[in-house]
Amino acid sequence: MRVPRSWLRELTGSSYVQFGKRQINLGSVATTAKKKYEKLLQEHGFSEPNKDVSVRELVTLFLKWSKEEHESDTTDWYGRFPNDFVDQYGRLLVSQLKPYMVNNSCCREMWTQSTRRCGII
Repeated sequence: MRVPRSWLRELTGSSYVQFGKRQINLGSVATTAKKKYEKLLQEHGFSEPNKDVSVRELVTLFLKWSKEEHESDTTDWYGRFPNDFVDQYGRLLVSQLKPYMVNNSCCREMWTQSTRRCGII
């Protein structure tokens, strides 16, 4: 699920956020609206990503989540992609990753464009 974004409704001068079909007025004062927005995100299970997690931990968490959410074939398919990447960058924190690291990892192999996309996502 995507993180809901807030927006400014110019007609009323108020910020809003939508969860499902419900639009919630966050108010017209920017600082108050931001605090309400952050509180609502936490209440609905959205929080800031933990940038202190290692690449290895993140991949492990993703595969665990995939196992719970998908058929085993899909999880096995996802599991094929990150092995070389984790071997090379697994000790780094997610905040230390650079785009070229992901691109180089995907381009080392003779992957097609669609396979590269799947490996990155």
